[in-house]
Amino acid sequence: MLIQTVAAAIIIGYLRGGKLTGLSNLTFRGLWLIIIAFSLQAVVSFTGTKQVHLGPTWFVPSLHILSYLFLIGFTLANLRWSGFKVVTLGILLNFLVIAFNHGQMPVDATFLDLQQKQMLLTGLGTHGLLTAKSTLIWLADRFFIWAPGWEGALINQVFSIGDVLIDLGVFLLIIDRMGRTGTYRYSSFN
Repeated sequence: MLIQTVAAAIIIGYLRGGKLTGLSNLTFRGLWLIIIAFSLQAVVSFTGTKQVHLGPTWFVPSLHILSYLFLIGFTLANLRWSGFKVVTLGILLNFLVIAFNHGQMPVDATFLDLQQKQMLLTGLGTHGLLTAKSTLIWLADRFFIWAPGWEGALINQVFSIGDVLIDLGVFLLIIDRMGRTGTYRYSSFN
């Protein structure tokens, strides 16, 4: 969903008279935090897709939770940019539901095909099935969007409230920056 959000923000930014070059002066603090976070999430995803066990059962879920702490650190370091407060809140909500569900984001199986359900039943990776034992279920991946495309679905995704906030924050950041070609000034989106 994030790719579609970025594309929509760029289109709307152009329609508002903005310029893509406005994004060129974005300088993020703590880029190393996001690199570590995505590296940890890549390890967790790999263990899920390849069904690889690394150490004790608590180890990989702990890596997933830790990755969110790095993501929160990155967003906190960049609160000066418009939209980042919203992104931070979205990441925090996803962190909470993942932490309270043993390192996995619960996913509502209603919208999944059989292969996806079986993958989540392994108990490995970043996501797991939403069950009666899941907590903070209102923050889980339980909402669904589908939009037709030329060759199948343009969007076919289950998502959480946190994901919506992350996308909204990124959207606001792009719109704000495209509207500016000069120096940085604080935005009303903060």
